[in-house]
Amino acid sequence: MLTLNVEEKLKPVVEFFRSIGLNRERDIEMLLVRNAQIMCCSIEKNLRPKFTFFKGIGLTESAIANMIVLFPSMLGQSIEGSLAPKYEFLVNEMQRSIDEVIDFPQVSTNQFISPYIYLYIDIYMHLSLLSPRVLI
Repeated sequence: MLTLNVEEKLKPVVEFFRSIGLNRERDIEMLLVRNAQIMCCSIEKNLRPKFTFFKGIGLTESAIANMIVLFPSMLGQSIEGSLAPKYEFLVNEMQRSIDEVIDFPQVSTNQFISPYIYLYIDIYMHLSLLSPRVLI
């Protein structure tokens, strides 16, 4: 990150984050602490498409901003290979609300975990994803 051009790379990324709602005093600082490499991402190839995806599934700008600050590594994930399948799994398979998707955005739906979820889906369907009894 130290080698990036401030005017050409860092300022535009910071401005992009501010434009989507990361305006609280420590939002950008928290991004840097949690995942500094996010500042190296292309706005047009990486950041804007993810923001558009999140808006498209019904998240508000405020919810997106909070989620990005808490889980900046999500911006490094592929929409097609990771984010969309997780959303589809949580909402369609697990019948969870968009609010729970926001609260639990880093659920794993890989080949090792998903089969076990299906075994317990009837038992745990009524519990929140944040419940300590859910095996995710």
